[in-house]
Amino acid sequence: MWPLLVIWDTGFSNMIFQLILGIVGLELIFRVWRRRIHYLKVHDFRKGHTWCSIADFDDPSHCSVCEKILLAGGMLCDSCGICVDSVCMKKANKKINCKPVSLESTSMKHHWVKGNLPPESICHVCETYCGAEKHLCDFKCSWCQWTVHEKCLPNMADLCTLGTFRNFIIPPNCIKLQVNQRVRLQSQCNVLSIQDPQFGSQWKPLIVIGNGKSGSNEACHILSAARKMLNAVQAIDLSNQEPTIALQLCTLLKDTQCRLLVAGGDGTVAWVLNAVQDLKLQHLPETALLPLGTGNDLSRSIGWGAHMESKLDFAATLRSIANATTKPLDRSNSIYQLRFA
Repeated sequence: MWPLLVIWDTGFSNMIFQLILGIVGLELIFRVWRRRIHYLKVHDFRKGHTWCSIADFDDPSHCSVCEKILLAGGMLCDSCGICVDSVCMKKANKKINCKPVSLESTSMKHHWVKGNLPPESICHVCETYCGAEKHLCDFKCSWCQWTVHEKCLPNMADLCTLGTFRNFIIPPNCIKLQVNQRVRLQSQCNVLSIQDPQFGSQWKPLIVIGNGKSGSNEACHILSAARKMLNAVQAIDLSNQEPTIALQLCTLLKDTQCRLLVAGGDGTVAWVLNAVQDLKLQHLPETALLPLGTGNDLSRSIGWGAHMESKLDFAATLRSIANATTKPLDRSNSIYQLRFA
């Protein structure tokens, strides 16, 4: 008995007490972690652009900062579409605003980007070719995709209608973000709420989901194309966030039927459909597929093909989704709304 009392008096009691406190603390932290709300993470567009490296541009391109031609590749913002060389990246982040994910203003204005227009672009004002000169010239709106001569720009209305694919887009002035300050003075934006833009019953925003780390880089190219034509928040990489988090947009738009575009094979599609089932959404999203990899049995059976074409035309994909018919699919005693091509 006396040796035990000696050990107890020499500090062993403090060790046991701290150990008990540690176990209780870890349990409390685990309970809070399980109950916490997981928000959809968004790139903080106020801090600059979302750059991706381009080895060779399909068409002759110029740096949006120094305006020199990019001979040996460069960097591309896959949200607003500006091109720069590696030396001008920091200047571009400071001088050129990226296409916003969220806006506090109630009005929706064009987001004009100078130069590097698609081939055979037509001016929305004078209806003649623009962007054909061999220097950085003319403008394109990152939202409605309209192109216009620099001299015709003053004749354009300030407000943007979001163009042909407005019924697929979540306007930035309808999204409210929450900025969470993190360690090392870094901030992270989360989607807090989404308002209905009052576009009518035809408005069914599209959520594009793909796994950027599975197989080749095809899913990355699809997500990049989606960021250019939609709101960047609508393109979600499953390598960063799980499907239940990706589908939070559907839960925030509980009175609106959304559309899903799942880029991947049968495994990725099953992963997303299981998440749809778990969320028990009021309105089941209409789901379309972009088949990647192998074993795309479901995609073949509903008309989306066995594999995506070598070069993606995202505008054509949006038109195909708009023209597709919706039919219910019974999968494991659960009903899903799929878009049949």
